[in-house]
Amino acid sequence: MFLTDYSGNMHKTLSNNEDIWLTINGEIQEIDIALQIGFAIYNSDGQLLFWSCHNDKSENAWPKLKKGLNVLKCKLPKRLLNQGEYRVELIVALYYRYWICEPGKNAPSINFGIQGGLSDSPYWIVKRPGIIAPVLDWEIIENLED
Repeated sequence: MFLTDYSGNMHKTLSNNEDIWLTINGEIQEIDIALQIGFAIYNSDGQLLFWSCHNDKSENAWPKLKKGLNVLKCKLPKRLLNQGEYRVELIVALYYRYWICEPGKNAPSINFGIQGGLSDSPYWIVKRPGIIAPVLDWEIIENLED
């Protein structure tokens, strides 16, 4: 498991204005429909931000796992995380049957940081309060009557 920028370069600190790619390399010896592969992200206080697994969407959208070497890649959207330090842990399980890599117990992890690139706004130049800090779209609703 490793984190890279768009170009595939590994860094311990990443800018928040570019996508962050998480890649998981692993060998599957036997295909089981219950196999679940993913990750958990925690902030520096150990608070869980979220889990994401390869089978979170409908079955027809799942990556097709095969026997042998599999390389799974997932994009964390730019400007999702706040500036700070984070830990990502590997999740591997046979769903509701058996943990292979259980977050908080025996999961391999990577520590990484987010520094800079928080927003294009001249008013957002430092870490915001809160665990995450997404840049959301705002708009005016026109033609409203009083």
